[in-house]
Amino acid sequence: MTTIFIVITWGIAFVYPNIDKVIAIMGGLCASTLDYAIPMYCYVKLSEHSWMYPKNLAAIIFFGILVMIGYGSVVIIVWEMISGCPTHKAFLNNQC
Repeated sequence: MTTIFIVITWGIAFVYPNIDKVIAIMGGLCASTLDYAIPMYCYVKLSEHSWMYPKNLAAIIFFGILVMIGYGSVVIIVWEMISGCPTHKAFLNNQC
């Protein structure tokens, strides 16, 4: 999974050579996956209970929200790259 993220990031870096945006994309993808998704999966998989057990569901919900925040930051960075606007407010006020 990390290899796929790095290849995608390399492709973006090749087309859009702005290093801070590329590092933000790579950080949002890799850090979210390595820090939250993989440990949560291992915790639930190694648990003696099914994934529907309340403690496992709490872990899935909590870490799932953190992963979505990380991936959401990637969506925002890609939107900034495509639109050329530094913020959503500038886009709404036609300042780009």
